[in-house]
Amino acid sequence: MIDVHKLKIYKKYDGDIDMWAMQKGEQNKMSDSDWGLIDNFLQDLVIIKSGHASTDFAAKFHERLKENFDSQDTIDFLISLQ
Repeated sequence: MIDVHKLKIYKKYDGDIDMWAMQKGEQNKMSDSDWGLIDNFLQDLVIIKSGHASTDFAAKFHERLKENFDSQDTIDFLISLQ
């Protein structure tokens, strides 16, 4: 489950997984799969915001957000990263 704390770590490293991986102690706060999930959601946001997503894609995206993020505040923070 993605929370605001994980998004803040992601933001701290500007989405650079290599920089994050080199920092001792940060890896125990989130996993590689959390990082990849955030990356994927941000990429999907680009597609949706550009208008290139189908309505079905956008609907499934919003369903996945609710399944993978712990609150609306966390979802709002994710969107602010884009």
